Formats: sequence, C-alpha cells, structure tokens
Amino acid sequence: MFTYLRADNTVKTPSGKLNVYASRTDPSIDDGNSFIVEPSGGFAGDAWTRTGYFRVKSVKTGDFVMFSEADFTPNGKKEVCQTTDSTQAAVLYLG
Repeated sequence: MFTYLRADNTVKTPSGKLNVYASRTDPSIDDGNSFIVEPSGGFAGDAWTRTGYFRVKSVKTGDFVMFSEADFTPNGKKEVCQTTDSTQAAVLYLG
C-alpha cells in the first residue's frame, strides 16, 4: 500500500488553514493527490533551464503549498498547509 501527499478542501489545521497531509487514498479516485509543479524565481526565457526553484500547487483546490507560522506538528516542525497567496507559497529548490 502506498502513501500519497494530499490536499483537499475539508481537512484543516488547528488555526483553520486547509491542510496538506499524507493519505492512502487511491489517486485514481479523485484529484486530491494531484499537484502542479510551477517554476519560480526571477528569470528570463525558459524557466526550467534558468532556475531550479519551484512552487507546488494543488490541482483540487488551486492553492499553493506553504509552511505555517501558526501551526506545528507534535515534534515542533511547521505544519504544511495551503494558501491562495502565491507570495506565501513555499519555494523549493531542485538542484
């Protein structure tokens, strides 16, 4: 059995943000397990050859993945949640 990253519009963090969480829901059932990888950063021309920075966006909700400043996991790490504001989205690097 596989575990998938999931984002939907029902599960929320304690502060009320939409959560991003691990689930064993079959990705063929709905698109809560589907994400878009968007290139990010100040670049000109083909973004994929200019930078390794990217943001992740949920197909189901259209929201970006972010790390919460208000919600924490039981071991003190920032909770992963969703935001509609692209400027708050987590910018990740693949090098």
